[in-house]
Amino acid sequence: MKYYVYLYMRADMYSPYYVGKGSGSRATQKGGRNCNPPPAHRIRKVFHTDSEEEALLVEATLIRFYGRKCEGGILHNISEGGNQPPNMKGIPKTEKHKKLMAEASRRNNTAKHMHTPEARRRRAIAAIGNHNRRAPVPCVIEGISYPSQAAAAEATGASRTSIWQWHNKLHKRTDISITYGGVFYKNKTILAKAYGLHPDTCRYRLKNNIPLDKPLTR
Repeated sequence: MKYYVYLYMRADMYSPYYVGKGSGSRATQKGGRNCNPPPAHRIRKVFHTDSEEEALLVEATLIRFYGRKCEGGILHNISEGGNQPPNMKGIPKTEKHKKLMAEASRRNNTAKHMHTPEARRRRAIAAIGNHNRRAPVPCVIEGISYPSQAAAAEATGASRTSIWQWHNKLHKRTDISITYGGVFYKNKTILAKAYGLHPDTCRYRLKNNIPLDKPLTR
């Protein structure tokens, strides 16, 4: 037989929480309903027929018998049943169907709680903050004012990370440029390249007053 009516049973197997009509593997498929199917042993097919009209009638009868939760019953069904063909694609929605969809949307927690005027106001405030987050941050490096940290990095030759760290005072270094041997360097990375040293080695020698031109020893 092509059509059947199925029940989704609760874990205690004493009462159903959903009644549906389907064909083929519809009873075990996910989607198209407001609850997920339970394990296979909790799915009961209680009526089989070759007539879709009979299956729809039995479905509606069982839904009325157990009752929907919105009416004080035990089922999670949104509609009263008996009015949904297997595939709604291309089928014009009746006024009754549109009314049922509108009622389901109003009962939905998302529509009830997330789209209130207060929630919209909070999201609008949060969106303003997100826009301001990417605004340029002016900074002053060695007495020179720059419109943004990116502009300061380009002008001084330092990385944006170094500018950001200096601007937020996350390390002890108070200057970026350096004068060594009477020669001005934009930063210690350029100084290290001039002497053929690794930047870490350069910083170590400067910290410990070791000449930069001293040959490396193993």
